[in-house]
Amino acid sequence: MKMNFVNKDVQELLQLADLASYDWNIGTDKMLWSPGASEILGVKTIDSLSLGRNYIALFDESNIRTLYDHILNHTRAPSVKSSVRYELTYALCPLGHDQKTRIWIEDSGRWFPGPNNKPAHACGLIRQVNARHEREQRLIYLNQTDKLTGKLSRQALTSALCAAIDRAKSNNFTAAFLIISVNNLELINQSYGFNIADNMLRKIATQLHRKLRTTDLIGRCSGNKFGIILSECHPPDLEIVIKRLIKTISDMEISMEAIPVARMISVGAVLIPTDADTDENALISAQDALDQCKKTSSVPYVIYRGDKKRESVRQKNLKIINLITMALNEGNLTYSLQPIVNARNKKIIMYECLMRIRQMDGTILNTDSFLKHAETLGLIGALDCRMIELAISNLIQNPDINLTVNVSIETTSHRTWIDILETQAQHHPDLARRLTIEITETTFIHDIKHTQYLIATLRALGYKVAIDDFGAGYTSFRNLKLLNVDLVKIDGSFIKGLSNDLDNQVYVRSFIDLARHFNILTVAECVETEEDATLLKIWGIDYLQGYLSGRPELYQGNGVHHPCMLIPDPMH
Repeated sequence: MKMNFVNKDVQELLQLADLASYDWNIGTDKMLWSPGASEILGVKTIDSLSLGRNYIALFDESNIRTLYDHILNHTRAPSVKSSVRYELTYALCPLGHDQKTRIWIEDSGRWFPGPNNKPAHACGLIRQVNARHEREQRLIYLNQTDKLTGKLSRQALTSALCAAIDRAKSNNFTAAFLIISVNNLELINQSYGFNIADNMLRKIATQLHRKLRTTDLIGRCSGNKFGIILSECHPPDLEIVIKRLIKTISDMEISMEAIPVARMISVGAVLIPTDADTDENALISAQDALDQCKKTSSVPYVIYRGDKKRESVRQKNLKIINLITMALNEGNLTYSLQPIVNARNKKIIMYECLMRIRQMDGTILNTDSFLKHAETLGLIGALDCRMIELAISNLIQNPDINLTVNVSIETTSHRTWIDILETQAQHHPDLARRLTIEITETTFIHDIKHTQYLIATLRALGYKVAIDDFGAGYTSFRNLKLLNVDLVKIDGSFIKGLSNDLDNQVYVRSFIDLARHFNILTVAECVETEEDATLLKIWGIDYLQGYLSGRPELYQGNGVHHPCMLIPDPMH
């Protein structure tokens, strides 16, 4: 195929589509271009690119392979009797490598073999994709960056930690991983407001970053925790670095509306790969050190040191992680259903889905056995998404039931679960009104504006939203005005033994009255006695949940929901 075979009409079509074509004789290195190529490539005249070597010379050094390299890589095939398709994207420096201008090109075509079975010439189409590249880079940035602090997201930090451990192993040096916890964040939220606490987190992240080397990395692990990767750190230097970081935060001058705020951080650290040779081990070990630090108020940091007892704990943790991974990969994640009943007539209104894992021997694990590990290692999002899918499957199979599903605070910071719900709402419009999404109170303590957005998004799709464990975070009642929810579940700690606790009676009764004022339905969790149920009914509670109304039962069905599909949950 030669360029002069491309007629004028085709050339005009290419220009209308912002495309240009080329024919490259690899043997002679001559390149023929269609009209409009110079505009796409950003060069003054296409005559300067009449040779392939001149075109290759424009390639930015950041490209992994040039067009020539890409085509030559196909010669490794033992026999090529026909043309071979290629497609790649690369950056060009049309004004020279010393200039900042970069043009991103999408190049697709075919190369044709010669008598020796090696590439003889190639024909391709090019288009400029600068705008698309910028959008893709922006999406990558948003996915890898924490929205509040501008530092690495948890997912990006975990990937960087894995890479840091691999480099340390390959080059035989020691690095370190730190988890830094900002203490009393919930108290600051409650006392000064969310904006003040967010501003403090941003300033702390900035100050920590300034004390790091250019090769070190910082990211946000969770609401009040930062992770730091020290790319190369000798064991004697780790303590010095930690003390310097602590002093940096202690010396910060932050005032909240002229009111000084106490700033205390706790640090858990581990040397990698010496005491943690995988990203999972590093996360677990650093968190273990942080937990020890918080138990001992006299020291602001703890460095993980491997010993037999801790190694035993770590191995147990790894088993649980493997269990979670297997549950996700092999379909061993299941759930129990606990009824929520009408307080007046005891009729079942809905069921709450309670996450469970079925082990290989058939035994069942409840969330107490694995949830903390899932949150620490960033697996909770995958578990929550799978639970949503299981609940939706049940709703599709059983059109007469209503379900509730919990979503953790870590999951709410990502978009995947919302996408699942949006897709299902489009395919099954009737399904959304039968599913209630439970968001824990601590979620909106960390970011009330984001929670307002989530609630508005879910309700717009037709789903109901409930606040779970209300009261556990001691949030002010005034926050109910800010959250347009359908349901509030009163934390069981206020309900157990209610008939014998005057303080809790005042709290619960006041809250029920307040919720009714805002037209919010109420659920009392952990209702275990008739005396407690009677009080709640008198005060006007809407729904009851607890052993009195029904214990959780393991869901067994793949078909129609039926009482025989529920068996006693061994966890209860």
